[in-house]
Amino acid sequence: DGKGTGRIALSEFHASTVRKGWWQFSETADYLRHVGALDETNPSGPRVIIPNYIHTPHNCIVTSKYYAVCCADACENMMAHLEGKIRAPHASPEVIADVVSEWLSASASSNRTLSAALSSKLNEIAEQNGGVVPLHGRLFAQWLHFVNPRECQYPHLSNTTSYEDKHEYRRKTDNAHAYSIDELYAMFGEGVSPEAAAETGASGSSDSNAVASVGSMCSDDGSADAEASVCSAMWEPLEELVDPVHGQAKLDQHRQGSFMRTCFRALVMLAVVASMCAILKDSVLGILTVSNKGPKGFAQADLPS
Repeated sequence: DGKGTGRIALSEFHASTVRKGWWQFSETADYLRHVGALDETNPSGPRVIIPNYIHTPHNCIVTSKYYAVCCADACENMMAHLEGKIRAPHASPEVIADVVSEWLSASASSNRTLSAALSSKLNEIAEQNGGVVPLHGRLFAQWLHFVNPRECQYPHLSNTTSYEDKHEYRRKTDNAHAYSIDELYAMFGEGVSPEAAAETGASGSSDSNAVASVGSMCSDDGSADAEASVCSAMWEPLEELVDPVHGQAKLDQHRQGSFMRTCFRALVMLAVVASMCAILKDSVLGILTVSNKGPKGFAQADLPS
């Protein structure tokens, strides 16, 4: 993953078994697709999404009916930092951008800032959620994936992938989850796999060019074109909140709070106007009463003619 996209060409993924002796990278494209670890936005060059692959059940080293020992999710460190700094279920895009930039600068060897394209995506999330960004929703998780694609998983829409181990996959599909070593050697016997040939033939260029085009999807090299196209291929603008009832209720309360404050101010103004009218009325009546009386408090009708 020289481009920092959190992806590796599927052909290179499989070739590593034969060329480098990394026997564990043998899962089929169907299985990778099934568990949500395959990026097919460029049909000529499918890519393995590295963090999604790492957290597939197949990579858990110990499993039982009650627990599994799997890889730690490195993205949880960033989420813990965000939650500790924000201390709220929602935040404005500006606050989130500042906290994330602070985290990136502290965790990298050099200062890193968010690109204009990523900042724009964060504002889009806020626009869909009443001006604030829910921290525990699908859109924010998707945004975090493109901010930190090597550690944060890409969140697929619900019911589009399945978190199943190889045994359950075999039982449901009657297909093996991985190629055998003989199949992999047969695929790469000529030095080129059918996948690599398809990538080169469809794009009219070498696989390195295909990798470069995908790499620009999340590039942060400062070029306008790279920033404008960031994440556009896999960005899905559909929200799914972890707690859809209370999460949405809080957003509604946020909107209702503004409405209630406006109504309260209007009522206060009406009360002030009513009080002023009452005072003015009493003053006018007092003046009229005094004007209808003569000297020493007698009514004008009792004065001598």
